[in-house]
Amino acid sequence: MTTYALIRLLHVQIAVLAMGLVTAGAILSRPSSGVPAVALRPVVRWATGGFVLMIASGVALDTFVAGALHRTTWFRAGVALAIAAGVAVGISRRVITSAIAGRLDAERARRRLSLALWIAFAFIAAAVIGMVVRP
Repeated sequence: MTTYALIRLLHVQIAVLAMGLVTAGAILSRPSSGVPAVALRPVVRWATGGFVLMIASGVALDTFVAGALHRTTWFRAGVALAIAAGVAVGISRRVITSAIAGRLDAERARRRLSLALWIAFAFIAAAVIGMVVRP
């Protein structure tokens, strides 16, 4: 296995795990789950770490091919969507912090958290489709 193949494998595994964490957070933030928004703090923290690692492994992939990837539109779009999803996860972290500090009531925090995580999910799904289809 080449170094590029290993980095690509790690990139895909990290992306799957980050997507799983975001999906779990979005599902658990629904009112029917009964899980308080503040209980999702570890899930959102791990998702944040997943995004950092995903971007870092994407940069490593581009480095191994001497920058050939960042010249393509699908790669740029994927990076932009991953960053946008990371911003949505960052907003969800802020919502949880506000709920813990008492600046946001539980129901409003749940709605905002759910919305932010579903938006992150949509951005990641779009990035994955773009990375697989490569128009």
